[in-house]
Amino acid sequence: MTKKYPFDSDGYYTYGFTSSGLFTLINKGGESLYDKAIPLLEKLGSHFLWIFLWIVVLVASNLIFSDPKLINRLFMSLIFFHLFLVGCRVTSLMLNGKLKPLFFPPLWIRLTRELQKGGGIEILKKHTLDTHPGLLVNLALTQFTQGHAQEGQATLKHALSFCPDHPDILQICAQLLTKTPQPD
Repeated sequence: MTKKYPFDSDGYYTYGFTSSGLFTLINKGGESLYDKAIPLLEKLGSHFLWIFLWIVVLVASNLIFSDPKLINRLFMSLIFFHLFLVGCRVTSLMLNGKLKPLFFPPLWIRLTRELQKGGGIEILKKHTLDTHPGLLVNLALTQFTQGHAQEGQATLKHALSFCPDHPDILQICAQLLTKTPQPD
C-alpha cells in the first residue's frame, strides 16, 4: 500500500504524477485521466461529424429523388450505427473517469495550464497554493522546458522541502537535477 499525501486530492478528484512527471488528474488505475479520455473524445467528435454527413446526404437525397425509400433506410441505419458508437464512447468516458473534469477542469489543472503558458509562482501565490508540492513540480517542469534551469532547480528544491519523502518527487528531482549542468 502506498502512502497517501494530503496534496493527492482536492476533495473531489484524485491527482498523481504521470510518467512524464506532470502532476495531474488520475483515474482509479493510477493513469492520467486526460491521456485516456482525449482519444475517446476525438472519436466521439468524429462520430458526430459522420452523423452530420449522413443527415446532409439524407436530406439531399430526399430533395433530389422522388422515391428515396432505399436511400433513406441506408442512411438512417448509418446514423443509428454512429449513434450506437457515440453511446459506447460516452459510456467508456464515464467508466474511465468523470466527464465533468474533461469539460470543466478543476482549479489545479487550470493553474497547471496557466503555468505551462508562461506563468510563474505568482499564479500559485494568488490562490495560496505556493506550498503545494505537486503544482510546484509542474512549475519546475515548465521552467525546465522553457530553458530556465536554475529557476527550475530552485522550484524543485522548494517542492521537495514541503514533501521530502514523496517517491515521485524524489525521482523527478533525481532525473532533472542530474541532467541539468551545474553552474561553476
